[in-house]
Amino acid sequence: MMAAFTVTNGLDSGEGSLRAAVALANADTVHDTILFAPGVNAVTLTSDQLTLSTEVTIAGPASGTVTVARSAAVGTPQFRIFDIETGAAASKLARPRNCRTSRSPAEIRPQTPSGPSAAESGPLAR
Repeated sequence: MMAAFTVTNGLDSGEGSLRAAVALANADTVHDTILFAPGVNAVTLTSDQLTLSTEVTIAGPASGTVTVARSAAVGTPQFRIFDIETGAAASKLARPRNCRTSRSPAEIRPQTPSGPSAAESGPLAR
């Protein structure tokens, strides 16, 4: 059964984080939706990319945009924002609604059976 997971803060990890919502969505094989609570307009990643391994829709708030970014703090490792694994519904994942990524040369990296495909960066919603 499809589930909806809500991001309630902009932290890198822990309860209510985007990383926790992605982990919950990856735990089953049905299409899930990740939503953002009012007031969550930025998520700052400090540890690693978010790996999407199942079909999921990431939907920003109807009245605004959520920016998902790698931290600019000294010592933050270089990483992509999202990694889309083979078998995940890349067409749905590559265009989250009302979301954008920043501070990464290549945020979205869909995988193909033969390896990574070309990366994509910049705004994800138009």
